[in-house]
Amino acid sequence: MHRALWAVSVVVGVCSVSVLGCGGQGGPAVPAEGRYLAFYSDRSGGAGGKDVYLYDRQVGALVALPGLNTEWTDEGPHLDGQGRYVAYYYSGPPTGGRVRVYDRQTQGQSGLPVLIAVPGDCFPSISSNGRYIAFLSDRPGGAGGWDIYLYDRQSSSLLPTPGLNSASDDLHPSNSGDGRYVAFYSERPGGVGGADVYLYDRQSSSLLPTATLNSTADDEDPSITADGRYIAFGSPRAGGVGADDIYLYDVNAQSLVALPGLNSASDDWYPSISRNGRYVAFMSSRPGGAGGFDIYLYDRQSSSLVPLPGLNSVQDDGSPGLN
Repeated sequence: MHRALWAVSVVVGVCSVSVLGCGGQGGPAVPAEGRYLAFYSDRSGGAGGKDVYLYDRQVGALVALPGLNTEWTDEGPHLDGQGRYVAYYYSGPPTGGRVRVYDRQTQGQSGLPVLIAVPGDCFPSISSNGRYIAFLSDRPGGAGGWDIYLYDRQSSSLLPTPGLNSASDDLHPSNSGDGRYVAFYSERPGGVGGADVYLYDRQSSSLLPTATLNSTADDEDPSITADGRYIAFGSPRAGGVGADDIYLYDVNAQSLVALPGLNSASDDWYPSISRNGRYVAFMSSRPGGAGGFDIYLYDRQSSSLVPLPGLNSVQDDGSPGLN
């Protein structure tokens, strides 16, 4: 199943924005890493069918995003390392999918010349430094089906990525901190299972070994740390706790890392790992939540879930993006 094409979104807030949040008031200090969580929701009170929301763990509340959402669908949010920029995509008339970047400092859209010239782009991943955007597109001239592209906001141009795409669908890109590495999944021939996770190195213009990551099941939805060392991903592989589980792969050790207490007997999927690898946000349909799918946050330091008061709703909340 191509989960990268599954509809996802995020919405408005409840407190006024200063430069990068609500001023840090309202609770004990939290680390800058993993402070902000962007997500989608179709909860009531939004601007459209699906909207982008931002949650600030420091204040334990949603943060206002004035001017971001539309009456149509705004979804697939991803954050830079500071939580200033929200990359997402808009699906509505007149042109369909468009990648957009919202600047919380100016409370407006950041210009993306060249990138926005072609409709059909979606699921952006912005690098931690805010410079690079990897995204998915079926634009003409690609290798085949859905392809992954890399946009440089500094030069306002697409960058060459020889050796990345295939004739098969290449999906759900995730950028490292400086745009050097792009993790993604694909059903291209020669993999271990139906869908496999791949890691592209822009410096060598080649794929790096990830065979020990993949299984005969579908391994999908990767999220990479800023340094490119850890990749969180979802899989229904044998030996898990539930139908779909979250896994973490150490690229240096070429082995999986234990995540005690994260997974449940329900579907746990669509992970987003914080820039230094301490936190993993994900969505789950486990019992005890507020609605169908809810957002959860796992702390690898304490091997436990972090409370997120006021984040989830009775509707589906999903596709988290963590700074």
